[in-house]
Amino acid sequence: MKKGSKLLLPKAEVRDGYNSKGWLLNDKLYGEEEEVIVNSNMSFTAVYEEAQQEENGGNNQGGDNTDNNQKDGTEPWVYVLIVAIVAVLIIIIAIILSKKLRKNK
Repeated sequence: MKKGSKLLLPKAEVRDGYNSKGWLLNDKLYGEEEEVIVNSNMSFTAVYEEAQQEENGGNNQGGDNTDNNQKDGTEPWVYVLIVAIVAVLIIIIAIILSKKLRKNK
């Protein structure tokens, strides 16, 4: 392009989980489809920000609130179940040990 020409910045490539903020050149952010005047060799960099999840489960219509999931995707009830199983095992071990101690007396 010739110096002084107008350049229409394109829309940035779509990336899952991210929103485009525009184009960066020399610490200045330009919007998508913004017109700039070419004045030298110019190299624009696409800038993205992580998309924010919507409140109340986003677009889920079925009542499945995925926002309640842990960062690794595990449902909270799984952790409750694990704690309950460990508690039951501790009680069983305590009962077995107390019976052995009574027999040894």
